[in-house]
Amino acid sequence: GGKTTYQLLRVYQSDKTAFRIKEGTTEIREGAFSGCEDLEILLVPETVKTAGKNFLSDCKSLEMVASESRTLFAEETYGAAADVEILTKEKEFTDFGWENGILYGSTADG
Repeated sequence: GGKTTYQLLRVYQSDKTAFRIKEGTTEIREGAFSGCEDLEILLVPETVKTAGKNFLSDCKSLEMVASESRTLFAEETYGAAADVEILTKEKEFTDFGWENGILYGSTADG
């Protein structure tokens, strides 16, 4: 047997302001973040390969998306507002860390 993979179907904790998608998730479904108007920060793991069109369009408070995938947000913002900061692994940071709802970006020094 291979590794278990997941699809993010729907977030029901719509009052969350920070959210980390589970490691091993390969797809974010269209409408997964419906009603998540308070979401400010989202961490997308490297395992996510596909995402539903405009899955971020309901996230009116979104300020930042940290994507461990180098390709997912390369040409698409998935309905996020124009002022949302999208950070990509290996572009701005070598890695992202998440602890108790706090997002860290790490860089390799020299």
